[in-house]
Amino acid sequence: MPRKKCPTGWLSYSLKLFIPIGLYLCFLCLQEAEVKNVKFDAYHYYDDGATYTTLNLSASTIPAFTLTAILPFTQASLFGVEEALESLLGPSQLREIILLCPLAATVQARNVIRNIISSHPDSPDIRVQVFPRESSSRTIHAASQVSGWVLMLDQEGLTGENMHSRRILLQPPALSFPYGPKGICFSLFGSLEPCIRKSVGFPQEAHHLLPPFVMPAVLATPLKTVSPTDDVWRILGEHVAASRTDGIGGVVFGTKVSIESQVQSLEQALGIAGNYFDGLALPTPKYPGIFVVVLPTFEDFHWNRPHIDISIITNNRPQSLARLLSSLSNAHFYGDTVDLRMNAEQSADEETLKIVHDLVWPHGTVFIHHRIVQGGLMPAVVESWYPCSNDSYGLLLEDDIELSPMFYAWAKMALLRYRYGLPSNKSPRLFGISLYQQKNVELLPEGRRLFNARILFSRQGLLDYTTPYLSPIPCSWGAIYFPEHWREFHAYLPLRLSSQFPSKTSHLDPTAITIVPNVRSNKWTKSWKKYFIELVYLRGYVMLYPNYPDFISLSTNHLEVGSHVKVRTQEKQKEFMVPLMETANCSAVELLDLPARTLPNWDTLPVLNLTGEMATIEELAETGRVRREELIGCTGNYAPFDIRQFVCIART
Repeated sequence: MPRKKCPTGWLSYSLKLFIPIGLYLCFLCLQEAEVKNVKFDAYHYYDDGATYTTLNLSASTIPAFTLTAILPFTQASLFGVEEALESLLGPSQLREIILLCPLAATVQARNVIRNIISSHPDSPDIRVQVFPRESSSRTIHAASQVSGWVLMLDQEGLTGENMHSRRILLQPPALSFPYGPKGICFSLFGSLEPCIRKSVGFPQEAHHLLPPFVMPAVLATPLKTVSPTDDVWRILGEHVAASRTDGIGGVVFGTKVSIESQVQSLEQALGIAGNYFDGLALPTPKYPGIFVVVLPTFEDFHWNRPHIDISIITNNRPQSLARLLSSLSNAHFYGDTVDLRMNAEQSADEETLKIVHDLVWPHGTVFIHHRIVQGGLMPAVVESWYPCSNDSYGLLLEDDIELSPMFYAWAKMALLRYRYGLPSNKSPRLFGISLYQQKNVELLPEGRRLFNARILFSRQGLLDYTTPYLSPIPCSWGAIYFPEHWREFHAYLPLRLSSQFPSKTSHLDPTAITIVPNVRSNKWTKSWKKYFIELVYLRGYVMLYPNYPDFISLSTNHLEVGSHVKVRTQEKQKEFMVPLMETANCSAVELLDLPARTLPNWDTLPVLNLTGEMATIEELAETGRVRREELIGCTGNYAPFDIRQFVCIART
């Protein structure tokens, strides 16, 4: 493949970007905002089209128990509702939280509320309100039925807001108009655009606000003529503006962010193609030779939330371990803290243990786990990592893996898009992110078959055959696993291997029960992947895979002799090894060699089944539902990630 021509003229782009940023950082020095008596000394100020308001925003905090939070969710966002509720707990003026949910999710919603109340007995009242259809207008309708002040939320709750914004929103000043950290404002030329300078301490007039924001409940007039395609927040803002002499639909308050953290955020955020500099590549002096671009604003706001832990499983291959650690040391982490866990088997040789003990890791803490009883590969992998929160992600690496310097950029880009991006780009079906690009389909009963996603998608007539894709096959050669799914797997595995596992063939040895029909993994009795594939099959889960040209990947496997590889031949290595993506600015393949130079929306990603054929998410889920009923005789609704409820075992 020919090498790309290096971009030129970046200096002019840099000047265009960093001159306004420099002005912006000057104003950051001036910001001050107190919570108990929120006082913004405001005046008109114009910069890049932003208008900062002359309104007097001095006000005392609203009385206690006069604030109602309205949190909507859908069937698709159910897996995140407990986290969204938890973001509302703590010091606040809340009287109650109204949980808006579809009829089909009421049982799950009440289960979540029980969990919250049991773990937070001092929480505000939480009640469920059912709406027959999903739309933003239901939030406004619910707000019109309460008194005092309302905190208008989307499905994220306050999970994406920093502590300063949370304090203002939960202990808000008694103002007569909507106010919050995000909105749509008038530009200098009169058009509408996202309110810029979101972190400036000056309040900014807005045409309308976007959740989360607080307003007096009396402003929430039910919208009688709203269609599903209408922008209800814009309609609400115009309604508010029409009732005011100053004609504003709301005010965006400043977010209290230090200059140091803002500079760091800008350095980090120059990452993925975004709304304002789509595809623009800029060099950064902190990381010479690396070209980066700008993240979409919404996703960049969550940059510091996901925390990736690296867990390495090693035994007696010191040369392989040294190669893996060398590739890690050459990777780019963009200032993030990344903790490292070293898991050494009981039989690890002295040279391997010396490498482990002498390891210097500048990016975070190092934890060393040395088994005293031989565990074998299944417990070595499964017990190597366990998430500490729903923002904790595990990168599981056996020691014969090697990483691309760009692996972390790919992982972070995908996490921000599909875990912290727009609600439409998030799904509880996604269980992880592969760094490795598939060259074979391994699960066919007749044996493995060569596979090329680009050829398949081209033959299927996809508009862009270069797109990443979704597959239910868990990758063991470098992949990020998500916390909820890994916890569920931890619950599934001991149940699956015990006599408690429900089955119409319960007289059989548990390991003899076939969960997934007609796949080779049924013979992998000592592999954790056999059982993860079972869980994935029953649940309809999928993993994101890269799809770069020539199988260029973010990780590769050297197919060293070990638990599953008894004979290593050049022919076998050729079947599985893939080239790694380089760092160099002008490399033949770059991270943003994607459709429209960004990750696609969730609903446009192609989906494969376990045997590498085209499918849909709905088909995978239905296949699992039918098999669950056949195998266990279990029907009905079930809570996300609750395996005992999923297999209809009552809790004791």
